[in-house]
Amino acid sequence: MEHPKDHLNLTQKLAKRLLYKSSMLKEISFENPKHRIMALLNFLKLEQQKKGVFKVNYTRNEIANMTGLRIETVIRTIKLLEKEKLLELRNKKIHL
Repeated sequence: MEHPKDHLNLTQKLAKRLLYKSSMLKEISFENPKHRIMALLNFLKLEQQKKGVFKVNYTRNEIANMTGLRIETVIRTIKLLEKEKLLELRNKKIHL
């Protein structure tokens, strides 16, 4: 009650994390690695409200942790997605 701005900030961050968890839970539970990674990247792009090219500022290790995949699987899948032209790699950074 004494710090309403801090309370609002904390509530917004908690709501954002819960939204992420609930939306990603279905996507990463049963789907293949390609679908998991694309669902995560599209969610991140939507969260940033980016139009056009979106640069992903996460490492492959962080993507692996967020999707529940092994880092080797993430690396292979990202290369596959690049060949399918669903994403682009520039200077080892992922762009959608």
